[in-house]
Amino acid sequence: LAPMAITRTNRRTDIPVNILVTALLLALGLKQTLFSLGTDELGRIEGAVLIALFVGYMVMSFVKGKGQQQEAAPGEKPVNTWLSILMAVGGIAALVIGGRFFVNSAVDLAKALGVSIDQLLEDVEVVNSNQGIDINESTFHVCPVCGNIITAAGSAQVSCCGVNLPALESEICDDDHMIEYEESDGEYYVTVEHEMTKSHYISFLSCVGSDAVHIAKTYPEWYCQARFPVSPKAKLYCYCNRHGLFRKDIRAARKHDEFADLPDL
Repeated sequence: LAPMAITRTNRRTDIPVNILVTALLLALGLKQTLFSLGTDELGRIEGAVLIALFVGYMVMSFVKGKGQQQEAAPGEKPVNTWLSILMAVGGIAALVIGGRFFVNSAVDLAKALGVSIDQLLEDVEVVNSNQGIDINESTFHVCPVCGNIITAAGSAQVSCCGVNLPALESEICDDDHMIEYEESDGEYYVTVEHEMTKSHYISFLSCVGSDAVHIAKTYPEWYCQARFPVSPKAKLYCYCNRHGLFRKDIRAARKHDEFADLPDL
């Protein structure tokens, strides 16, 4: 083992490029937090930009390396440029195929054993602690990759698309995410006055009662509304793709209305 040699090329090209690309990746991944643009996600456009930069850097490296190619040592044959390119492409392809094979094998093994990937890799034994569940305390989990919505009647370890999904923490409705409802004919008519653009919208509405969880999926450019059956101990939820989960406790609202109807003393 020996320390890695730092050449003039490393100092003038490789290290600055690595720093700039890292800063660009952070800026693209946190563009909503840093610049209030879009969402804090890497989409196809950002991926295409990064791939284009990678291809351009590889081409520049090959061209520059060919121009600065040193003479081969005695008895050593110079490496063919096209062979080097072929080996690099083959190595990247083998890395992608091997990574997918590893992930798919881990998923299949976890399914066969009836555990999650995290439990399989960490060798953690999970004991059921939900001896007495309460539907009214159900939790929500949203996959950032595919947008899948998962509910659990109590504490659970949930994963989707290879990502561990913690339970969403709900907040009380604010002025920008105010849940309104009307009770009529045994139903709650629920609405949320919120922008429904492709970059900022309410993803779903939900009503969690004492014996059931109801979810209504909403989409960009749709009006945010839904109908749910009336249920005691009901809680209404809305999920914003930028700001998270918000709730409104109908019981508290009813209690407030009852006191509001009393005559002044």
